[in-house]
Amino acid sequence: MAAAGDLAELADILVETQDKGVRDEAVRAAIKLAKACPDRKAATQLIADRMDGEISVEANIALMRVLAAVPSDLSLERLQAALNADNLKVRDAAVRAIGQYPDASAAKTLLAIFVMTKNPTHRAIALRGCIHLCKTADIGAQTALTFYQQAMESASTVAEKKLILSGIADLSLPAAIDLVTPLTDDETVRTEACLALLAVAEKSAQQAPGRAAAAARKILSDPALTDFHQRARQLLEKANALDSNPFEDVEPVSLFDGKTFNGWEGNLEVFRIEDAAVVAGSLEGRVVRNEYLCSVKDYADFELRLKVKLLGNPESANAGIQIRSRRLPDSNEMIGYQADMGQHYWGSLYCERRHRVLAAASRPELDKVLRLDDWNDYRILCYGRRIRLWINGCQTVDYTELDESIEQIGVIGLQIHGGPAARVSYKDIMIRLLK
Repeated sequence: MAAAGDLAELADILVETQDKGVRDEAVRAAIKLAKACPDRKAATQLIADRMDGEISVEANIALMRVLAAVPSDLSLERLQAALNADNLKVRDAAVRAIGQYPDASAAKTLLAIFVMTKNPTHRAIALRGCIHLCKTADIGAQTALTFYQQAMESASTVAEKKLILSGIADLSLPAAIDLVTPLTDDETVRTEACLALLAVAEKSAQQAPGRAAAAARKILSDPALTDFHQRARQLLEKANALDSNPFEDVEPVSLFDGKTFNGWEGNLEVFRIEDAAVVAGSLEGRVVRNEYLCSVKDYADFELRLKVKLLGNPESANAGIQIRSRRLPDSNEMIGYQADMGQHYWGSLYCERRHRVLAAASRPELDKVLRLDDWNDYRILCYGRRIRLWINGCQTVDYTELDESIEQIGVIGLQIHGGPAARVSYKDIMIRLLK
């Protein structure tokens, strides 16, 4: 009770005094007393009550300084209300007070101020405050990343982008890699973006070695980023060391017996068995349309190995292996991922759902091992949301699906693509599944 009485006296001084020195001293004393008060809600209520009377602008601002240092639902509510005050000084003080607010509950308000205001000073205060809370308060990494993404979308100056990148660098969240990576191409913030990308990838390597490795390769592939190459090489080595194959101790099983289509379904007027291989198409006439021979079972996480051979004009012959896919109802087409073959698509990952290449193979490397008109070893590794492809031991794709709405389970399908004369063969189809 004594503490409450003392706080009330200090609040009255804040309202009544005209002396700046006395007011500042009373603010410091009131903050110390309010923080020590067992009933913080009652303490902030006492301060807020003084704001309801006929008081000077200076008194109002002093009371807000106390509320800003003593977080409670009421404190933030009153500071938020002051953002809409008629008096410019009060609005300015409200922004500054919320910018110093020590509790995570203010972060959303600060982000809104940054996004909406045109006042450069208020933008700077709000952004610094929001980033400080994302770094120090119990706000959660995913929420912080969402705030940083929204802030980056509204950033209008190089200084703002750099400040946001400094915040992102503290996150140990794989998804932060995807937010930072494009900014390494922005010359105005390239240094800060590279530092943030490396910091996030290093902290995320244990959770997502594939994404960390991709970040390292992004930096290593850019001759303009040589200052960061040594650190990127160290990151790549670490990520590769963590990137073990979860299927390597599992015995493979055959998906095709070389004699029958047991376990498969499709148009058997198109697909046939020759010399223990699944064959489709002909070199003597056009392929009428896309056709697929599909597994009757669904597969999610697996390592698939098979041998493939594609004959025909290298500029037009095309085929592929569907994974995590589905047949479209009342159609010969499918949706899902495809490990591509033919033309310039060899070793690339295509999406039949989105009708675009998700990850393209590096042809200079692939061309060193690719055997046109002969058998090639295709290896496909699907684990979690990550898909990796190899042809004849050369890794061509390392892709992580970011769209969580995309299904990560489905059938395996062997394709012959419609078009000019072509013949495709598949054999030695082996799969390994986690038990």
